[in-house]
Amino acid sequence: MPANFKNIADHRWLAQDELTDCAANIAKYLVGQQSPAVSAFGTNGALTLDASQANAFFITLTANVTSATISNGVLGQKVTVAFTQGAGGSHTVSWPTAKYAGGSAPTTSTTAGYTDTVTYIYDGTNWQEIARSIGNH
Repeated sequence: MPANFKNIADHRWLAQDELTDCAANIAKYLVGQQSPAVSAFGTNGALTLDASQANAFFITLTANVTSATISNGVLGQKVTVAFTQGAGGSHTVSWPTAKYAGGSAPTTSTTAGYTDTVTYIYDGTNWQEIARSIGNH
């Protein structure tokens, strides 16, 4: 069996290491084998969620998220973002730019301990909301 396969997109042969990398990336995104990212957001400001590093982000709010971005998405990739209000509550979230069901991002719960979760799918250009759960305690 040959170690190289033809890449139809740019008409060149792929080396074995390129095939291995490609297969690993496909498995990671299709099977969802990435570990979730868990963190606290403690400074008012922007939040970037790197979809090449995780498919699920669990963030405890101890400050306001003034803007949020999901970067490095792959066509068909699903990402879940969950914000939990920290002990003080009342923190605001500017949700990532996306196509939201009903046309707008959710209103963030402000009660301490409550969690708001949105799951997105990447269409190659935009993140699209496919599910939400707001105000879970």
